[in-house]
Amino acid sequence: MDSAAQEITALIEKVKNAALPDKLRELVLVRLGQLSKLTNSPSFLPEFDRMERYIDWITIKEHKIHLIWKMQKQFWKNIIMV
Repeated sequence: MDSAAQEITALIEKVKNAALPDKLRELVLVRLGQLSKLTNSPSFLPEFDRMERYIDWITIKEHKIHLIWKMQKQFWKNIIMV
């Protein structure tokens, strides 16, 4: 496996293991699948950098957005139970 494929695989694992909403996880995994087909394209590196930064942003556990997603999930569970 080449370096680009290994890095994409690492990002896929990071997304799969992160506490993300299902729809967001699905969309990011689709985009990573599309990105994996661009490894020989001149646009690969800029796209990879963009995706890597975005995934870092959405998966940082200490980041407030993580807490918001958890709170939102709990909120909807409470609404459904009422």
